[in-house]
Amino acid sequence: MKTMEKVLCSVCGKEVIPEEFSSGYGEDKNGNKICYSCCAELDKKELRENGKLRGYFYNNEFTNWPGSFKIPITHYKKSVNNFGAIRTDFWLTWEGNHYYGRHVGNYSNLATIRKIK
Repeated sequence: MKTMEKVLCSVCGKEVIPEEFSSGYGEDKNGNKICYSCCAELDKKELRENGKLRGYFYNNEFTNWPGSFKIPITHYKKSVNNFGAIRTDFWLTWEGNHYYGRHVGNYSNLATIRKIK
């Protein structure tokens, strides 16, 4: 039986505990392993500093990949784009700032939010 290698989060240093169906960590572009809690903190930092974040539109929430950072959607509007795909425009508020997001299609949950000026 193969034993799993011990993984430490490259941000906080804590041991990453695998979950039932996942490794318990994400990786950045340099291959550094990051626990889900730190993934949430890094995504929050990205949103604060750049006013933009890529993530997922799912169950009336905008969420990061591991689901450790979620923002409820305040309202949304469905329509059809020029190519016939379903388009969902949505709005949300986080830390007193307002954001707008867009999700297109039926086969993906990918979405991007941007701070409204």
